[in-house]
Amino acid sequence: MLGGVGGDGRKCYFSSINLKVDAFKDPFETPVLFADIPIQLILGQSNFFINFKVLFERDKAVFKLSRVPTLED
Repeated sequence: MLGGVGGDGRKCYFSSINLKVDAFKDPFETPVLFADIPIQLILGQSNFFINFKVLFERDKAVFKLSRVPTLED
């Protein structure tokens, strides 16, 4: 169950996906939740936002994704 600001809960479906971004060498696995809700949004910061810098500039229609350097890089 996913809780919101208003306290209403939504049923969610948990999965793990392999995501391949053309600009990056290797695909990576990340956990995801799917919810049947009438709006588009991104929830959570687990794994994905730890490994990537994400820039949204809606007014300029810009979406940039860059990998956060690791000790192995």
